[in-house]
Amino acid sequence: MSQETRTDLKALIDLYITTNGNKDITGAQLNEVLTNIIDSGFLQLDELRTALSTSYDPATPANWNATIPTEVKAALDQAISRVATVEDSISTNPSDNIAYVSDSGSDVIGEYEIGNPLKPFATFNSAINSLGNGGVIKALGGTYNQSIASIANKNGLLIILDGCTLNGTITVSGTSQNITISLVGGTINNTNDSTTLLIQGSNNFILEGGKVINTNTGTNSYNINGTGSNKLIKNTSFESQYRNTSNVNDAIFDTCKFNSLNTGLFQINNSTFYNCKIESTNGNGYNCSLTANTFYNCDIKGAAGITNQVNTLGYFYNCRIEGKTLEAVTIERAADELFFKDCDIIGNTDAITYSGNTQRAATTNNVFQNCKMYAGTGDVFNEPTYLGTDLGNAQVINCTYNKSFTPATVPQKIFEYNKVEIVGLQEPLK
Repeated sequence: MSQETRTDLKALIDLYITTNGNKDITGAQLNEVLTNIIDSGFLQLDELRTALSTSYDPATPANWNATIPTEVKAALDQAISRVATVEDSISTNPSDNIAYVSDSGSDVIGEYEIGNPLKPFATFNSAINSLGNGGVIKALGGTYNQSIASIANKNGLLIILDGCTLNGTITVSGTSQNITISLVGGTINNTNDSTTLLIQGSNNFILEGGKVINTNTGTNSYNINGTGSNKLIKNTSFESQYRNTSNVNDAIFDTCKFNSLNTGLFQINNSTFYNCKIESTNGNGYNCSLTANTFYNCDIKGAAGITNQVNTLGYFYNCRIEGKTLEAVTIERAADELFFKDCDIIGNTDAITYSGNTQRAATTNNVFQNCKMYAGTGDVFNEPTYLGTDLGNAQVINCTYNKSFTPATVPQKIFEYNKVEIVGLQEPLK
């Protein structure tokens, strides 16, 4: 198809159709001129008008204003008008409590504007410093090779990282409180020998969604370290080449996943876990050296499932606890007042091992109630030569064993009530 310019067509007309009229015009020549005119699009305006007036059937009528367009032209007019209205509103009435961040933004004065997504910041620290209390930081997608280290002495800050990747760390410090981070569909990657989420002294901290990953194998490579009170972490996955937690106080973990090379959970205090999956490749799923933690409906798995050292008031309800290569539960030192109810306790060797250094306080008990205990190559309970300074006992109530077991009697530390032994009982499916 010929696509001639106006100049080309005028030259062709002058060649074949002269103004003096003394040159014969053949039918072929006239046909060539007219065909080129048609093919060049100058007579397609009617077709364009027809296209614009074509009926329009919106897929989502609710997206339009009260008047739903019925023709393509009206739909385009309304869409352009609405875009212009939004742009005018943003530029003339920007919100003063929200700052946008983009991987193509700028921290140069005059190139960013608070409340304007068309003029975002380049860094989260600059955006946070630009707002007072009660502000919102919203990332506009993308990947950010930076850390967020300026959440200090803030109150009521919401940081939205949904769908984004942050290659760095986040630190909340000072008197900050009521800090919320939304990470739905997003990822925080930390490659340094440092804590990925360092929550120092902050009260009422919330993290929701996403993945938190630390790929460093150094001894400071924790994913979360958090003092302060009232922390809520929901629907978040943690992956670490070392340990996922250290010195975490007063936290609730709801439907989270913890996967680590060394220890799944370490140094947790006064915290609660709901519907969590906790696993370590080479270490304990949960190594507790602090106190007062509660687990509901959790799956805890490691080379050894749980090691309890100094865990007063530790509760496990309807949990699956598995030692993949060793025992499921180890109780040692001053592990007082542990309570297991409705749990499946599965050891590759022993189901429960008492260490020779166990030194429980007087009148304290480790209680196993309505539990199913599966020992592999070892015993249901592996009892040591108890220290004279160990004054605690184990109360075993309505539990089922997969092999026979008779507790030691001198001294007797394990007291059984209504036990059931089913030799060869198969462990439950994972």
